Amino acid sequence: MKKTYIFESKIVCILFTFYFLFSTFHLFAQSGGVAINPTGYAADNSAMLDVQSDTSSGSKSQGLLIPRMRTANRPTSPADGLMIYNISTNCLEIYAGTTWQSIVCGCMSVPANAGTISGTPTVCPGQNAVLYSVPAIANTTTYTWSYSGNGASIIGSTNTVIIYFSVSATSGNLTVKGTNACGNGTVSADYAISVNSTAPNITDQPQSNSVCEGNGYADFTITATGGLTYQWQEYTNSWNNIANAGVYSNVNTATLTITNPPLSMNTYKYRCIVNGTCTSSTSDGLATLTVNPVSVGGTAIESISTLCSGNSTTISLTGNTGDIQWQQSANGTSGWTNVSDGIGGTTATYTTSNLTSSTYYKAKVTSGVCNYDSSNTVLITVDPVSVGGTATETASSVCFGTGTTISLTGNTGTIQWQQSADGTSGWTNVSGGSGETTTTYTTPNLTTKTYYRAQITSGVCSLDYSSTTSVSVNPLAATPVATAGAAGVLRQITANWNTASNATKYFLDIATNNGFTGILTNYNNIDVGNVLTYNATGLACNTTYYYRVRAYNTCGTSANSNTISILSSADCNAGWLYKKAVTINNTTNSSTLTNYQINVIIDHASLVSAGKSKADGSDLRFTDSNCNMLDYWIERGVNTASCQIWVEVSSIAASANSQIIMFYGNSSATAYSNGDNTFILFDDFSGSSLNLSKWTRSSQATTANTGVTSGYVHIEQNVTDNNIAISSVNTALPYQVRAISYKRVHANCASYYGGSCYFYLGRMEFNNGTSSFGMVYNKYYYTSDVCNYNNREAFVPSPCVSGQKISGFWDGIWFREEMTYDGSTATNNYYLSRYDGTTFQDITTYTAPTNNTNNFYLYLNAGGWWTGHYLDADYIAVAKFIKNEPTVSFGTEVVTCH
Repeated sequence: MKKTYIFESKIVCILFTFYFLFSTFHLFAQSGGVAINPTGYAADNSAMLDVQSDTSSGSKSQGLLIPRMRTANRPTSPADGLMIYNISTNCLEIYAGTTWQSIVCGCMSVPANAGTISGTPTVCPGQNAVLYSVPAIANTTTYTWSYSGNGASIIGSTNTVIIYFSVSATSGNLTVKGTNACGNGTVSADYAISVNSTAPNITDQPQSNSVCEGNGYADFTITATGGLTYQWQEYTNSWNNIANAGVYSNVNTATLTITNPPLSMNTYKYRCIVNGTCTSSTSDGLATLTVNPVSVGGTAIESISTLCSGNSTTISLTGNTGDIQWQQSANGTSGWTNVSDGIGGTTATYTTSNLTSSTYYKAKVTSGVCNYDSSNTVLITVDPVSVGGTATETASSVCFGTGTTISLTGNTGTIQWQQSADGTSGWTNVSGGSGETTTTYTTPNLTTKTYYRAQITSGVCSLDYSSTTSVSVNPLAATPVATAGAAGVLRQITANWNTASNATKYFLDIATNNGFTGILTNYNNIDVGNVLTYNATGLACNTTYYYRVRAYNTCGTSANSNTISILSSADCNAGWLYKKAVTINNTTNSSTLTNYQINVIIDHASLVSAGKSKADGSDLRFTDSNCNMLDYWIERGVNTASCQIWVEVSSIAASANSQIIMFYGNSSATAYSNGDNTFILFDDFSGSSLNLSKWTRSSQATTANTGVTSGYVHIEQNVTDNNIAISSVNTALPYQVRAISYKRVHANCASYYGGSCYFYLGRMEFNNGTSSFGMVYNKYYYTSDVCNYNNREAFVPSPCVSGQKISGFWDGIWFREEMTYDGSTATNNYYLSRYDGTTFQDITTYTAPTNNTNNFYLYLNAGGWWTGHYLDADYIAVAKFIKNEPTVSFGTEVVTCH
């Protein structure tokens, strides 16, 4: 490539020739300028010289070096505009006019951190040429000083400057930093300069002080800022400076001390002159010295030295110097405290509070700041209030001619026992006995009832009396009189006797002979308590017994009564080997029950297995306590552990226990169970046709659809939309009643009303036909049913009550059903249950219509209003019922006399 060179001057030519001999750059000349670059591009038209070395493809770029020299070797008078690099100062320089000037300097190192400034910290307004300096800062060419206050002129830019403060100068902080071509160093810490333009500031004035005469010291202290020196002054007739002499010390400090001043210095005043750098201040002169006389306790005198608890007295003080504070103590040596009650606790006459215990008093007397002095100590003795306490006899009654002891507790004071015949008058000090002035008094042997009390006196207090107690004198119990007894059916006799005066209980003997040499082991001096009759059990049948009694009280036992003989009964029901008492508990019922059917459940299987009863139960008998035979009916469970028997009891006493007897163990006995004799209404449908003396057919019923077969009545709906039913001839059933039945039902609903049906079973109802209640079986939903149980298969009460259903329709299954009704109450008066031998269901909270008239009849209906439904009943039994039913319990088995 051909190169063309255009030179502006000889120097440029030489430099460029030398440079490009060692480079790979290309030179291009064109009109207007020269281009030096590796790309071959011409120079820009606006440039005489266009140099470029950095390209995207180049791996190394190059710059332009200008002449380098030290300061000492620079030309002294070069051409104006000559440019060099000064290696002494690291500056790019140009010669302009007559001097070399730095265009830009290279940074070698920034100045070091500024050190600590030293100089005068406090100056006065208008003070001139105050010197301040800082240690030399490395790498620094120039020092820059700054002042935050006003009115200060800084002269100099080295590490030492002087400052002129004007008359209006203000306090501030002085700082300095180093500077070079690299920048500024770290500023020094603030150096505070205070321009003291005002007098010292007194922040706390001296305060008045007190001291005891000739004893101790008083300090007066001033607190001020801006002060340099102090001078204390004293005022008597005028203000005078004080020197360190006599009672005075520290007169040129902030605290003046006066030691052991005489009483004559009382009320002297003190002030302090505080001199500052430029001016001074003086305190207010109000501080006053008070010199107090020595404290004198004086003499305390009490007006009354002994009090009864709850009273007060006065104590007076004389000969004292200083302020008074009365004090008290429980023991006179320790625990002294200022009085907290009473009147005049800081006066010369103190009235105590109402005292309840002995207390010591003294006056604590303090004169100003002097140590206190105490008066003499006085004791106010307090006697506790007389308290009679409680008199308690060891025995409230004694036997004639014996005594007892009486004890006193809770008393306060001396004791004197007293006695009275009636407890209200004639009280005298006791005579006889022992311990008449002690807490335990033993009476003499007494023959009449006597009252006792203790008279108590405590010190100066009024006397008091204890509670009154009495000791009764008891006579011996009188001899009782035995009366005729009675023989019972359970191998027992009843012994009777009259009341013996003063007796608390009786002892009974029973023997087999009149001389009582054959007294029965279990009835030898037996304690029967405070009763007048006693049943003796476990005796032999048809045997003559003899009994006698003795009366007893705490004074002893009387003589024997007369003797009564009695023949024990022979058992009724000859041929029966065993019997048990059956107790009927009617204590929760206030009504006497007559001809009431009691439910008795026995473990018949165990009697059969023991060979004591026949397997069919035909040997069972029940009698009342007088051997009168009772009707009963065995409902179910012979030869099982739960044989259920209904017994009609002629009379059950109100709010009491009654007793009947169960006999068993006669192999030749025939069945006695009879439902007709036992219940108000009963039918076991054992015949071949419906008993029309007990039942009435509805108008639609016939012998075909209400007939009796195989021991049960069959009521079948075989006429569509007709009511096939039977009802009891007895229309005066009681309003407190129980209905028991064993039945089964069948629903034939598939082809009617979409398979829906309902019917009624065993329902009791009012005889007017407008109100009824009982049991309803609904297999499916039926819109006429007010309960509207959808697809329910339910057993519910009638009238229907929502929520009272029992789930499950037992179609064609025999089950036992029981319902009870107490029409005398409006709550919880209807109970339903059914049991199929496995499952038991009941409703116990249904409230039926209330009625207290005996006007019910029993109504059985196949129901459904279409053919195919039926109701079968194996037996129906109607009994009396009361809500608080009696309960039954059995006694121990007894072998009869047969």
